[in-house]
Amino acid sequence: MARMLLDLGMARGPLLAFVLADPVISLPSILVVRRFTGTKQTLVYVVLIVLFCTLAGLLYGYFVS
Repeated sequence: MARMLLDLGMARGPLLAFVLADPVISLPSILVVRRFTGTKQTLVYVVLIVLFCTLAGLLYGYFVS
């Protein structure tokens, strides 16, 4: 799938952020995490995942291109 998105013109930085965050913040995984940790901790978990995956994508895109 990553190769297809690259062929369609997606930059490598946003692609890295997407590939890192997609399996982690899918609805089924969020529901499982919420069952074990509670709503507040799950919200913090999702926000941190989005933040750090975005940061990784920005840094990777900056240094690769």
